[in-house]
Amino acid sequence: HFIWRDASPQGLGIWYAKLANNGATIVPSHLAVNGAGGTDGSGVPEIAINKYQEVNIIWDESPSGYTQMDYTKLDSLGNPLIPKIQVTPVNMFAYWPGIGVDSLVNNHLGYRTDSAGTSDRLTYSKLDKDGNILISNKILGTGLGPTLINDKNQNIHIVYDNPAGPGNSI
Repeated sequence: HFIWRDASPQGLGIWYAKLANNGATIVPSHLAVNGAGGTDGSGVPEIAINKYQEVNIIWDESPSGYTQMDYTKLDSLGNPLIPKIQVTPVNMFAYWPGIGVDSLVNNHLGYRTDSAGTSDRLTYSKLDKDGNILISNKILGTGLGPTLINDKNQNIHIVYDNPAGPGNSI
């Protein structure tokens, strides 16, 4: 499964393609989610495949002057199952997403958020299998660029860059 940001009728959208192990095309590249206009934020989408081979995607985009975090779910052919959901509120800037999916098919989302007077906050949200927000924008501390994995006990493991200095640490 491949996802990337590229031009769409309304700005940078999410494109999808699927290849076999030998490199043969199973699903040709196509626009899976139209862009929202504005600028593209960090331009870095993240992907996680659940046990049903559904494609869960988180990305940031700036449709109206702030950078929001968005989520969508595609079937294994790249067709939308859950249309784009805005995860972050309007007054919060969100960048550098990460996503993990647990065995109950919940989505665990991590990203950096900034708001008036604060920056580089490692933020967490949880969505159920239908895209309903269960935990909304919980601040975990200082950090950005998270990678998320769930273990068999449904514990969430997050590795991230901490810019609190001096220098950066993992």
